Amino acid sequence: AFSPDGQTVASGADYTDSTAKIWDAADGTLLQTFPPHSWGVVSVDFSPDGQLLAVGHVVAGYPPGGRVVVWDIAEATELHTFGGCYAAFSPDGELLASGGGGPIRDVYVHRVSDGEEIAQIYTGSYVTAVAFSPDSQIIASGGSDNVVRLWDAYTGAPIRTLVGHSDDISALAFSPDGEILASGAAGFDEPSDSTIKLWQVSDGTLLQTLDGHDQWVYALSYAPNGEHLLSSGRDGSSPNSYTTIRLWQVADGALLGTYDQGTQYGVPSVEFSPNGDRFAYGRGRGYVAVARNPLYECPGDLDDDGIVGQADLGILLASYGVDDGGDLDGDNDTDQADLGILLAHWGEGCE
Repeated sequence: AFSPDGQTVASGADYTDSTAKIWDAADGTLLQTFPPHSWGVVSVDFSPDGQLLAVGHVVAGYPPGGRVVVWDIAEATELHTFGGCYAAFSPDGELLASGGGGPIRDVYVHRVSDGEEIAQIYTGSYVTAVAFSPDSQIIASGGSDNVVRLWDAYTGAPIRTLVGHSDDISALAFSPDGEILASGAAGFDEPSDSTIKLWQVSDGTLLQTLDGHDQWVYALSYAPNGEHLLSSGRDGSSPNSYTTIRLWQVADGALLGTYDQGTQYGVPSVEFSPNGDRFAYGRGRGYVAVARNPLYECPGDLDDDGIVGQADLGILLASYGVDDGGDLDGDNDTDQADLGILLAHWGEGCE
């Protein structure tokens, strides 16, 4: 997971390691390590202010369970411990939803400030994924019964059920505007389903099915502009299966690129950076990678030289209030908003 400012990346490792770590996203320096709590880490999430890190663990035993530990990053101290192993902060930072880990069929919703539980949602199936809508009002949960469910985040009341997958739900991601929910399937059952489906949140309409991974969709992440979707998954046929990252165009479902086709050890996670210029992903055997987004268009780079600088400012000022030669926000006018965008990205490179 990227921190909200895009400067650091958090990762968690499986049961042979079971730690969570924070890295410098620019040069890969290891900044901090959080000790193991049990078998392994299956989710990490930064709070919106970047001060807290939620780490979801699978808990050993039969049946296994789940535990989410919320850390104060600066103090390296534990603030809260909740049930479940898949964890997500609400975008407004007020709530944390968690669920999953063995036979757990509930989603727990806690207030971050004091750890008080405000809802416990019985889903009817083993919880396999959780996600918050951008407005923090809706929690999506995925289940082992192949169904995606939407819940009121504050009351736990059911909102809508999304039926269409024929296999366990393995990944969820809301679009940045909250209008579309992407879900991926795990390919456990026969006939297996490892598709990605895009749903209209308002009425549950199935908009598209993206068919590319062969065996399992591990993770999904929307680009900040909402136009592109990253997925990581397992492809090929056993015993010659391998993993890939796929880049999709949301508007028409076109597959734009396939990356990191290689190891049989998995790419269990992938996430765009907050501004969309990079994406980070975890690989088997303990590697975390940060890669450039090949479709990223550098805001403010008006002369397309790969950096936002003096030449771009000159172009903008020459067309300021006159024409759209320096238009950066798409309103067909060069004005103060465009100047703000350029200055916010001053000195950034886009090569």
